[in-house]
Amino acid sequence: MATLTGLQSIVLALLMAIHSISCSSNPPGHDLTGGSQEIPGDLKIVVGEGGGFTGETHGYTLTAAGTIIAWSAMADTQGTQQVGVAPLDTLRGLWDSIREQRLMERGSHTTAGNFVQTISITAGDSTVTFAWTPVFTESPRSDIAEFRLRCYEAIRAALNR
Repeated sequence: MATLTGLQSIVLALLMAIHSISCSSNPPGHDLTGGSQEIPGDLKIVVGEGGGFTGETHGYTLTAAGTIIAWSAMADTQGTQQVGVAPLDTLRGLWDSIREQRLMERGSHTTAGNFVQTISITAGDSTVTFAWTPVFTESPRSDIAEFRLRCYEAIRAALNR
């Protein structure tokens, strides 16, 4: 198992801190893998990236209410700001993908690297986190990397409405 560098520890700590923002309980009876079509009340998708020589990490948190929060961190400083709201159909589409790909069942997986991309998904009091060093020439991308890109694109589209 690879050990985390100081920067990666900061990134993962930031993801955990962001995870604790705006949690609410999921209504009872929701099957997170295929039963209910409803979006869980505690759904939260956190996408980010960073590292490199600057050590800066940045990304977005998308909540079940559609709230989009931009966040960034560098060394000992961090900041968050609500920047927009995503439409309900965007949230439904992302939740459907999470269920279809069974992302909540995969368990967290992180790898060490100088520059990392991350996605963390919370639903039904469970959180999975994926972090990896991107290979920019890699084709095709993993399904998790593709889903992360889809989340980023959905957030950007909502911000540009």
